[in-house]
Amino acid sequence: MANRTERLLARLARRGFLQSVEKYIKEKGMKFNKFKRSVEVTDKLIGKVKARVGDTPIVVFSVGKKERFRMISRKNNIVFLGDMGEKVVEEESKIGSMRLRDGTHWDEKAHLVCGKILAEELRKRDLGQK
Repeated sequence: MANRTERLLARLARRGFLQSVEKYIKEKGMKFNKFKRSVEVTDKLIGKVKARVGDTPIVVFSVGKKERFRMISRKNNIVFLGDMGEKVVEEESKIGSMRLRDGTHWDEKAHLVCGKILAEELRKRDLGQK
């Protein structure tokens, strides 16, 4: 049920009937209190995860808005792969759409491509399985 509701809301937002929170984030950035709070909470959570895993490396990536996540990663000494989204989009241009019907979110093929790219990035950094 939630999936149908989410698709309907996404469709309404694309057609301009609903405004996405992204609009406010783009306009106000960190002056948008809900976004500012989400960045603070994410920073705390990432810090807790990092403290809990100790020396185990953490590798993250973000698609789209990356600035804040890159900052949080740097602060917590976490490897940030900044070009993962672009690499998936590059593959998409070669093999065709890898999006769900909402036109935004990745489908299974895109996640498979992302996983392969991620595995290669981990091998390059000697962070893969030994």
